[in-house]
Amino acid sequence: MLHNKDNNMDERSDAVDRISDLPEPIIDHIISFLRRDDVVRTSVLSKRWKHVWASFRVLDFDQFYFERLGKDKETFFDHVERSLSRFMEHSDTRIWKFRLVVKVVDFISATLVEKWMKAIVKRGFEELDLWIYPDIRSCYLLILSVLASNSPKVLKLRECSVLVHHLNTTGMKFMSLRKLTLDTIKLGGKLLDNIISTCPLIEELALIHCYGLSKIQVNGLHVIERFDVIGPWKELEVIEVNAPSLVYFHYDDEYAPFIDLSKCQNLKHLSIWNSTIEAASFDELISKTPSVEVLDVISCDMLETFQISSLRLKQFALYDCKRLAWFDLDAPNLNLFLYKGNLGPLTTSTGASSGKWEVKLDYYFYYDFDTLTQLELRQLISRKSHQFKALTLSLAYGLITKTPSILAESPNTTNEVEYLKLDIQQYSSFPIVVNCLFWICHPRILSIVLKSQSAVYIAKRLCKELLVCQKDDIDCCDSWRVKCWRHYLKAATVEGYEGMEDERLIAFLDAAAKTLPGDQKIQFRLKW
Repeated sequence: MLHNKDNNMDERSDAVDRISDLPEPIIDHIISFLRRDDVVRTSVLSKRWKHVWASFRVLDFDQFYFERLGKDKETFFDHVERSLSRFMEHSDTRIWKFRLVVKVVDFISATLVEKWMKAIVKRGFEELDLWIYPDIRSCYLLILSVLASNSPKVLKLRECSVLVHHLNTTGMKFMSLRKLTLDTIKLGGKLLDNIISTCPLIEELALIHCYGLSKIQVNGLHVIERFDVIGPWKELEVIEVNAPSLVYFHYDDEYAPFIDLSKCQNLKHLSIWNSTIEAASFDELISKTPSVEVLDVISCDMLETFQISSLRLKQFALYDCKRLAWFDLDAPNLNLFLYKGNLGPLTTSTGASSGKWEVKLDYYFYYDFDTLTQLELRQLISRKSHQFKALTLSLAYGLITKTPSILAESPNTTNEVEYLKLDIQQYSSFPIVVNCLFWICHPRILSIVLKSQSAVYIAKRLCKELLVCQKDDIDCCDSWRVKCWRHYLKAATVEGYEGMEDERLIAFLDAAAKTLPGDQKIQFRLKW
């Protein structure tokens, strides 16, 4: 019986094993997105999978990852030994990527690292990613010979100051190198200049958590397209880049050095994250990079005001700049403005832009989303309703606790927005929430995130309310001078749950209130 059962399982496996029919380059591409241990676990999916992963040309070995899984040093070293032996047995092709994170604590481990490096030399490699801890001179002298015989296209070095200093003295040239990443390395004196000179055809350069420099100068890289500087850089005072080919510059650090990109005439994407840059420096940086089409300003907490005047700017992301009070944005060709933060800067901003706005507003306390805030948001949308593509409201901690009296005194809004996403994290009364939101704007699509009982409750109540609104005999406020939103709603449909009748949908939401599905959402299409 067991034999027959196994045969049946084999037949079922053959029936669903579509992976084996794929060309090997496609299987390689699929596996490239997985860690090696994940590839091993999924080898049961296909008869060819086990063979393919054994000869797979991405070799990724991380001792710290093994330790997080509760495995000891001996298990890790044995895993590397077996994996390399298996690769050498099944493949005679060049290695795409060799990544090694290892602690060298004794003569035996140093000998094994030497053995592994010699093994990859036999095959050759495209990308080398090394973090050998601690920074041991003997290991890196060997790696120098490896680099001399195999010029990689991608080189990533972390805490390898000894190796970097030796590269500085050898006079080696890496004419094939296209991407260089230096992570947590001391760069003093002319060291960075000399390293850059060894790879004149580099296209991407990243300096991460490095130290020892007060000034970064990038010159002589005639084909560089991307430059990333990621801190902390406590000593850094100046970044100066002379690279007409540069397309993308990213700076991420709490410190704010002077950044000169004026000689990067083709810069298209400028990204500033977590910086203490202030208005004067920011305005100067923007004014000297007129070619920028995409601008990201994220969590720059010292930025209180700024001015942007650009004919080329097409996309602008402005997120979480806590002290921002006002900005002037004159960008007539702006297609998309992404904003997350307080409402204040939006209501006081000036300038002109023709693009669509995607705005995310977070309110964590009842006094943050008070009557005045709701009125300001309504007025803002009224002025710029043609620009609002999406509005996300995150409401928490018992917000909208009462209906503002102004709702009963002013006409219902005619402001329409394309998309309103509602994220309710704590209990709020259904009629108060809906009345306030539909007094502020009329969304053509309303999306409610179902990650709290309050959100599910409001979604369920709204479903029932919309069923009533489909009828012609709405008489909820016939005697009032100001009519509620129900009298303006012409039609409503539920999206995202095709084929589910109204009763089943409400039953689903009843169940959701108990199970809290988390990232699910329900979407209503409304016609006003």
